[in-house]
Amino acid sequence: MSGPLPFPDTPTTLRGSPMTLGELERRAGVGPTIEDRAAFWRPFHDLPATEVIDAGTTALRQAARLAELPHAGTLTASQRIALARFAVLRGPGWKDALRADWTEARAEPALHRLRNTHGPAWLAELTMPEGAA
Repeated sequence: MSGPLPFPDTPTTLRGSPMTLGELERRAGVGPTIEDRAAFWRPFHDLPATEVIDAGTTALRQAARLAELPHAGTLTASQRIALARFAVLRGPGWKDALRADWTEARAEPALHRLRNTHGPAWLAELTMPEGAA
């Protein structure tokens, strides 16, 4: 099935106002097709079922907040999403894990392009915004 998928009416909160999970996905830059949405959520499938939504919404919030930072124009939506998702899934040592993935050439394409366009010095200076806004 391709094409737009109705966004779910799962309430969440961003900046104190209720919004659906679909609205949060759109704000983060996730595309409207089922393929786009599945591509975002697929990396979370190894988490315990009770943690999938929390981890995913945290990554969506971080991706949306990354878009508001001064350097936002230098990142594509796919790079913001990949970076936020990577940080959530790897936890506090995410920068070291990303550096290692860059060194071993095993980072997903959007993150590998960040190495080529922004580099390790940029990563060292980056502060990931908090997931809750």
